[in-house]
Amino acid sequence: MVWAPLARSPDVCGSLCRLRVLAMCLALPGKIIERRDGPGGLPFARVEFGTVVREVCLAYTPDAACGDYVVVHVGFAIQHLDEAAARRTLDLLDDGVTGE
Repeated sequence: MVWAPLARSPDVCGSLCRLRVLAMCLALPGKIIERRDGPGGLPFARVEFGTVVREVCLAYTPDAACGDYVVVHVGFAIQHLDEAAARRTLDLLDDGVTGE
């Protein structure tokens, strides 16, 4: 989860400003490295996000296969992504982290 300042707004008295911070969830691209059937026959996969691997539900992308890239939001693969688009997104995220 990423925390980001969204807006400044006056407090109850209107004389001071407080920083309001809201949470924003991101969807990230990842590569399917292993597929399996999970509870109730739901399709699950191990998805690689750089050096991190997570279990992801493929209920919304049941035809995703090993080697495919998917966009993952809160543990669910919500769409397919071609490799070029996934690489561009991962490069942008990497540039943001390293500041390059």
